[in-house]
Amino acid sequence: MSYDALFLSPLAGSEPYEIITGMARSILQSKLAQELELTFKDTEQLLGVTIAVHDLKQAFVDQQGKSLLVMSRRRHRQPVCQMVHDHRCIDHCLGHVNRKLADRTAPMLHCCWKQVTEAAAGLYVDQQHVATLFAGQFRIPGATPPVQARWEKPYNKLRLVDETRLESCGRLLQIMGQGMLAKISATMSQTEPTDRKSQIVRWLRDHACDDSTLEDLAATLYLSVSRTSHLVRQLLGHPFRQLLQQQRLEQARHLLLTTDDNTETIANRVGMQSPYHFNRAFKQHYGIPPGRFRRESRNEA
Repeated sequence: MSYDALFLSPLAGSEPYEIITGMARSILQSKLAQELELTFKDTEQLLGVTIAVHDLKQAFVDQQGKSLLVMSRRRHRQPVCQMVHDHRCIDHCLGHVNRKLADRTAPMLHCCWKQVTEAAAGLYVDQQHVATLFAGQFRIPGATPPVQARWEKPYNKLRLVDETRLESCGRLLQIMGQGMLAKISATMSQTEPTDRKSQIVRWLRDHACDDSTLEDLAATLYLSVSRTSHLVRQLLGHPFRQLLQQQRLEQARHLLLTTDDNTETIANRVGMQSPYHFNRAFKQHYGIPPGRFRRESRNEA
């Protein structure tokens, strides 16, 4: 039976409908992940670049929050980046480049502290910067990379940058990436979860940082507030408030790594109005205060 037939077929025998549609979602999402990776590889071959993805707002995930990207796609794979990766890399790519793209809609060229040049294209949903695609890598004519001698050979193997060509790559990359987001959205709507657990997990991921409440989740599920509260604990093993806070802290962790915002600003951005409460909750969840977490993460080679 094809995955289309499986998804569209009515309940058969004694199999619960949720199991059948769950199988169909898994098949569709697996097929989607394969299509995305094949598209990345084809684009790399046609443009002569390597492509890395920073998924800032979980744009490339399925309904269970599982990434649709292979692990290698989520990092820079050139030897120059693999040999040395420290807080300067995090500050530049995760921090500087993504902050620039949050304030513009056009792709850009950037040159990191290693004198490596790439095109960076932001992807946007409802005018919000949700992901970045990087295409590279190239070296600058006459540049001397500030690295040890053992890294000189892989650096010199990089092709010299052609800025006009690389700008074209950036524009093509952005169009391709926006098409991918549209494809993901269409597939996810086709496989809208029917089981309560998936619905709740997705709702928490989408609404944790806004002003939504248990009452809003109950309205989404067409259940009473008391029934929703019981169902959340039954299916996910924790009360609603605890799950909401976990999602907020995960988003705060991401912001600590990718922005220079102070902890008070980050607390507000993730829906935690009290900086004191945020610091205490973060330390309780991750074992160290947010400021120390940021310093140690960025200094980690």
